[in-house]
Amino acid sequence: MTKLTNRNIPLDRLTLSAANVRTARADPEDDKELRASILSLGVLESLLVVPNGDDNFDVVAGGRRLAALQQLAEAGKIAADYVAPCRVLGGGADPAEVSLHENEKRAPMHPADQYEAYARLRAKGMTAADIASRAGVSERQVTKMMRLGTVAPELLAAFRNGEMNLQTLMAFTVTDDRQAQLDVWAKARSGGATWPEHIHDQLTEGAVIGSSGLATFVGLEAYEKAGGRVQRDLFSQFDDEAVYLLDRGLLVKLAEAELKKTADRLAKRWKWVEIQIEADWERIHTLHQLRGEPGTPTAAERKRLDQLADQMQDIADNPPMDPAEQGNAYARGQELNAKHEKLEARIAARTKYRPEDMRIAGCIVTLKGARADVITGLVLPEDVPPKPKKGARKKDAADAPANAPAAAGAKPADGGEEPAPAPSFDERFEEPWTTRTTRNHQSPEAAHAKAAGLSAAVIDDLAAIRTGIVRAALAKRFDVAFDLAAYLLVMDTSTRGTERPADIRLVRTSLRPMGRNGENDFAAASPGEKLDSPPTGQWMKLGDDLKRFDAFRALPDTEKRDLFARAVSAALHNQAANQHRALPVGERVVELLDIDFARAVRPTEKYFWKRLTRARMLEIAEAVVGTEWAKARRNHKKGQLAADMAAVFGDDPQGRAALDAEARERVEQWAMPGFGAWDGPAAKKGRS
Repeated sequence: MTKLTNRNIPLDRLTLSAANVRTARADPEDDKELRASILSLGVLESLLVVPNGDDNFDVVAGGRRLAALQQLAEAGKIAADYVAPCRVLGGGADPAEVSLHENEKRAPMHPADQYEAYARLRAKGMTAADIASRAGVSERQVTKMMRLGTVAPELLAAFRNGEMNLQTLMAFTVTDDRQAQLDVWAKARSGGATWPEHIHDQLTEGAVIGSSGLATFVGLEAYEKAGGRVQRDLFSQFDDEAVYLLDRGLLVKLAEAELKKTADRLAKRWKWVEIQIEADWERIHTLHQLRGEPGTPTAAERKRLDQLADQMQDIADNPPMDPAEQGNAYARGQELNAKHEKLEARIAARTKYRPEDMRIAGCIVTLKGARADVITGLVLPEDVPPKPKKGARKKDAADAPANAPAAAGAKPADGGEEPAPAPSFDERFEEPWTTRTTRNHQSPEAAHAKAAGLSAAVIDDLAAIRTGIVRAALAKRFDVAFDLAAYLLVMDTSTRGTERPADIRLVRTSLRPMGRNGENDFAAASPGEKLDSPPTGQWMKLGDDLKRFDAFRALPDTEKRDLFARAVSAALHNQAANQHRALPVGERVVELLDIDFARAVRPTEKYFWKRLTRARMLEIAEAVVGTEWAKARRNHKKGQLAADMAAVFGDDPQGRAALDAEARERVEQWAMPGFGAWDGPAAKKGRS
């Protein structure tokens, strides 16, 4: 009997043996899936090798696995000396004969079978290290395979039956909640969104990844000590598994408690202090800011800043050619940039302000990456003193009332010296960023946004949320979709340069605004996203285009109509009725679909209410909820008012249980601005 010995061998010592009988190329898609599997699970089946002198080895069985490893190493996704599990063939056997038997007689082990085999060994009391030694694989690989035990049995069965691939199955291991897994799978199958990334995003929605600035600032140890729950993704493609912090509310509470230490110190010097985990730049950009005397770096600090800048520039000018080193270079650049920003912040913290100015201004304590940051010298509109009219005589200290505070640095009048002149308005205050940027030019977007009482960024988000709902409705209306598609196809063959509400070529258009990509929270605010997915079906899985087309032709007419409507809906451009570019044909489509937007989506605190001014929120409250309700909240801070509005206008009817029947009905029938058909000046103009 031929002797086999388990051994882990570095990749750079392995070469394909000429005796390997498998020479036909595998399907490229199969090779791609094999590489993805190796990245996530490692090499599931050991390579069969024979010694080739100088501690090198020839691979007689496992050529595809070897090629996949070499391709991953070339791409920099694994190390060049990655250790691969091997079985070393002893003397007395013909390598070619062994290769033939290996490829013909033994089918590769299904991952589900491998998991169950490991589970049986684990049940007998064997550790992961014991199983790894017995199977000739790494301990980490055994740990990963055992993670499949968290997947619901129904999903393992679906994997065995070919209803999902290995990458999709692995995506479910990000949570132990089997009911959540089954719910997501049911929705994914009904909507056709069964790709791994979608499954992963659905299961981690609302969770915070451990590498985020918020999680790093609090610290995993402090979070877990406070009772926070975590979930580790062992199938992450990174060297260290991704950690997800599941209790976002607790994480925010811990971060706010830490930031409060800084806020309490600042509150002794400023009129007001706010804590914002995420800085509300839309609001900040509308405020005046004090002009202080900037902090001056010391000679040592200036030298250090120059050194850091030179090092960052060197990385940018001389990027490594080796893909394996590019990740390290990026990480080093991020580390240097963080040090540069931290030192700049320390210098900026030494900015000096006049005490009398600090008595009318405040600051915001927030997070910048993984560190605390302070935005100082912000002046609320009601605290900004009137700006003197042009031509008015500039007041100096001699003109000030007797009880007015003396300017910082001013010398008392003792009969021999002139007091220091008080600074002018422009010397004390920097006007709001929004005022500076729109003084000389106001874009059509900004003009329409101002008329609507919203910012252009808010309207872009609302357009995306609205369009998600419109797409879902249009996907169910073949008649409207056919008319729209046929009209646009006719127009495209007879005219040029006309704007279109959809691209009927057909091209799936992006539903989210660019700045919202990667935000899991946005999906909760945009329910239409869950219904917007590519079609699925057995005919879609056919690899040959002609076979796929013939299978499509054989579908029932009702199914083809559904697919047609879904395809047209996927090409719609984002549009809100109050955008300056709202196209009349798009609004007519919304009108024909007769969507009840008030029932389809409710405004959220994060993406709507917190981004409105207090005045705009109170205006809506008075018109919809009622004068008394709005009057009782006139003195609320913006954050509290936004929370109250979110509760009353939210999904939960309990939030408006205290209202009378008429007010509840008005609230429940209220839709966000720009959602209803023709609900905007440009749309109405186009209609006429």
